[in-house]
Amino acid sequence: MAKQLLIRPMQTSDLDAVLALQGTIYPSHYHEPRTVFASKLALAAEFCFVVTRENTLMGYLFAHPWLQTAPPALFTAIGRVPDSADSLFIHDMALHPDCRGRSLGQQLLQSSLAAAAAAGLSCSTLVAVQDAARFWLRQGYQPCTPQSDANFPGLYGCDAQFMRRPVTTAAN
Repeated sequence: MAKQLLIRPMQTSDLDAVLALQGTIYPSHYHEPRTVFASKLALAAEFCFVVTRENTLMGYLFAHPWLQTAPPALFTAIGRVPDSADSLFIHDMALHPDCRGRSLGQQLLQSSLAAAAAAGLSCSTLVAVQDAARFWLRQGYQPCTPQSDANFPGLYGCDAQFMRRPVTTAAN
């Protein structure tokens, strides 16, 4: 019998496993501290999800409301969501290599987008790094230019691409 994969809301108790998976997936210059992830989860838990297999974390998605005009800074804990937040910012999504190719990234994203629609957010933005733009294009995101480049692309890297999609439009 195949081991069942479950997508569920993220909990604070998942953070150690999130950090371990981050360490497996990303180069060290992208590793963010626990305080950054904890701040995002504390402010916007309804948009953050994990995928587990037999109680083992196999993937995660962090997202929070933000301004659609520019991404937040990396490596920075968020004290509060801006009053004029109009977008769901996909901060980070990672899947264990054993779980890739099963549409789990799309399922994590759809869970978060459904929460964004329920919250009345009109669009979703993200910064694609590490050649991930093709994946995000398949999810309906399109390249766009941030209005402010104070945090972009400096901390995100030279290959980073700011992207946007409507919350209500189904992925291609």
